[in-house]
Amino acid sequence: MNVASVSPQEPAASAETSPDCADRPGSCQAIASTMIVHFVTRLEVEARKSGGRLTAQAIRAIADRFLNDEQVRFQPVFQRSFEQCGKARESQRWESARSQPFDRVFMKNFSELFPPRHGDDGERGVLSRRMIPGFKVALMKMIGPELYEQCQGKTRLVVERHGGGAGRPNWDKIHSDPEIGYLITDVLILMAHHFTNYVHRRTWFMDMINNRLPAPAADDPDPRWRMTEHNFAEMMRALYADLRSVVHKNPTSISERYGAPILGCLKALFTHLDAG
Repeated sequence: MNVASVSPQEPAASAETSPDCADRPGSCQAIASTMIVHFVTRLEVEARKSGGRLTAQAIRAIADRFLNDEQVRFQPVFQRSFEQCGKARESQRWESARSQPFDRVFMKNFSELFPPRHGDDGERGVLSRRMIPGFKVALMKMIGPELYEQCQGKTRLVVERHGGGAGRPNWDKIHSDPEIGYLITDVLILMAHHFTNYVHRRTWFMDMINNRLPAPAADDPDPRWRMTEHNFAEMMRALYADLRSVVHKNPTSISERYGAPILGCLKALFTHLDAG
């Protein structure tokens, strides 16, 4: 794939896909069953008191009293179930993101900006992992869904080449594979077209992320996190760091592969990012 032959397009109005809600049906069903059994038992007791017959008005009154009486008792159970469902849902969302390998290799350059997490990239905590769904949508809209899927397919082939088909992939080798480097550079070049009007595109990109932030987990280190102009600039500087080094050391290689106008477009973007 050579982005020099791909004309930049306005973000495509493609359908946005959302991961299915991964709640805990077992625990939720248990709570619902317990509540129903308790309520039916209450109805039986009240029915016996009234000779085996209850009017609709009486049932409504019993239901109101039941909810008032049991709400405090079941509140801790509801809270625990809610937290468990939330964690399961977030876990599935991140695992879904990992199953799309291009997303992982593309975000590698700024992964150190995420908070520390055992067994994962992350160090500085400038960004939140909750930005990932919105970032993916923004990326897909900028390069188009067809090209996005091509990137996923090409990355899967590289993953298989480095152990993806027979156990745990060797991500160090995947990230350093020249084919991945060319693929990421092509996408970054195409993205740069969209930042000709930097302020407009920055606002659009931030909205894509902030409008799609999932609810924070109970252990989220920054539950009020939102993408700001400052951390957007940090993210973009990290994302373009390798390409910027190439532009600085060997600008001719960029102009020869992508054309002189692209080189100017990149330099203008770097100037904006330096301004914060």
